[in-house]
Amino acid sequence: MKTYHILRLVIFIFTLLLAVSCKKKKPAPPPTPPPPPKSSEKAITSFIFKAADNGTYIVNNIPGTIGADTITVQVNQGVIVSSFIPTIAHTGVSLSPASGIAQNFNNLVNYTVTAEDGSTKRYVVKTIFLKANQKVYVGSTDGIVYAINANTGTEIWKYTTGGAIHSSPLLVGNTLYIGSMDKNLYALDAATGTLKWKYLTAAPIRNEGPVISNGVIFISSKNNYPDGTVYAINAASGSLKWSKQISSPTSPVVAGGKVFINSNGGSFYTLNETTGDVIWSAIVGLGSVQPTVINDKIYFACSGGQFQLKYIDANTGTVIWNAACSSLVTRPAIDNSNLYMSSSFSNEQYVEAFNATDGSFKWRYTLVHVGNSNIVVGSCPVTLDTLVLPGFHYGNFTALKTNGTMAWQYGPANSGWYSNPAAANRVVYVGASDNYLHAIDATNGTLIWKFATNGSIYSGPCLIDSDNNIIHAGSSGARN
Repeated sequence: MKTYHILRLVIFIFTLLLAVSCKKKKPAPPPTPPPPPKSSEKAITSFIFKAADNGTYIVNNIPGTIGADTITVQVNQGVIVSSFIPTIAHTGVSLSPASGIAQNFNNLVNYTVTAEDGSTKRYVVKTIFLKANQKVYVGSTDGIVYAINANTGTEIWKYTTGGAIHSSPLLVGNTLYIGSMDKNLYALDAATGTLKWKYLTAAPIRNEGPVISNGVIFISSKNNYPDGTVYAINAASGSLKWSKQISSPTSPVVAGGKVFINSNGGSFYTLNETTGDVIWSAIVGLGSVQPTVINDKIYFACSGGQFQLKYIDANTGTVIWNAACSSLVTRPAIDNSNLYMSSSFSNEQYVEAFNATDGSFKWRYTLVHVGNSNIVVGSCPVTLDTLVLPGFHYGNFTALKTNGTMAWQYGPANSGWYSNPAAANRVVYVGASDNYLHAIDATNGTLIWKFATNGSIYSGPCLIDSDNNIIHAGSSGARN
């Protein structure tokens, strides 16, 4: 019995100890970590005017340059930014105003980026308007004169003549003058394209371009050799002041009260601007290349047993120097005492550079080898900043540096680049056999836009920019 009581006591003590041990405190859970601090990140990382959103006014995206608290966007003058839509990327939680909302960027526009922690950062968007081309005028062999928005390549107006147009237009004030193969010289309202007057000459106006001096338009027209005439026409009324028969004349050049004409018959003529009387003439060799006249000196190319570049005193006709050249070349273009000419010989096309002071040869660049031994170079180079832009050639359009090395090329490679290029404000405009006028970025040779006509473009474009400067290939070979 005693043993039984002892056993019960042991069981009781064990049970008591077990109960006490079970009532011990469980360990406390680890403390909850504090929430992470809210981010203070707040920045605009990208600002773009996309052409897809603003296509009425621009054809390529325009990115902004982002500074510490400013964004600058460079836009061509004439582009209407009063309701432009930006595409904006940012860090943080919100942007005000939001991306994709039209704003008037003629004024400073403020954007506020809010971070997760509630802090903010403000950016000011400033639009810088660059000097730019506003309109470009050109003719086509479809017989139509076109006025085109120089920024977007869209048509403003067109006027239909009665024949193909090879002539390059001349813009004076609000009047555009251009010749047609239908034998007429046209004066059109440059804003609307309506006809002011037209003058019927005796022959087609081919690649001859009009020039103006003292309110008088001078233009040549010609049939087959030796037929040809030079006309002086009142610019306001279209009435004839005088005319002079010249054998297959080039486009006239007017300087210092004189009209200078090269003849395919081998003679060179200097006429009185007011009367058309011959001041002096000289037998210089066969040539149909328009002269370049600068500072009472004449440059032109001709052939007479050999191809020559001549430098002549404009007052007397005295030859100052002759320089041998590769072939019969285009009208010279002059810039910074350098003289540039496009030329062709056999199945090759070149650009050649000479010293304008003494005629010494500087360099030659071969543009293209083609399988046509009858290439005729019809348009001349122009210069833009440090670029030489050749006249007529096949293949890619090639821009050269003034040292004779290639700057860039633009395709399509199968085109004939027929027109005198015109270049200003970082853009080159040139017509081609593919029926397009091409607007090319002069900094890198990429296409900005191209405008379709229904014919090849031999006509050299004429431009007006945002400062009302008029730019074309030049009636005297001078820099644009």
